[in-house]
Amino acid sequence: MHPLSRIAAALLATLPVFAAQADSPAQQYGLALEAQTAGDYPRMLSLLQSAAGAGHAPAQQTLGLALLGAYQIVQARW
Repeated sequence: MHPLSRIAAALLATLPVFAAQADSPAQQYGLALEAQTAGDYPRMLSLLQSAAGAGHAPAQQTLGLALLGAYQIVQARW
């Protein structure tokens, strides 16, 4: 394997780590939707609470629906 290929592979391996860090409420909301799709409801709720607390209106709406049971979250812990 070419040395540059190894460097590129190492850099690409770090991308998920950076992608998992949400800096803005909009990014947190996007990650919350991804967590919902994956069925990771505790993570979804945590991200929604953070984004909603920062004033992100779509996150506030989605969090409200989740807490009302619209998404049928069963015994999620947050």
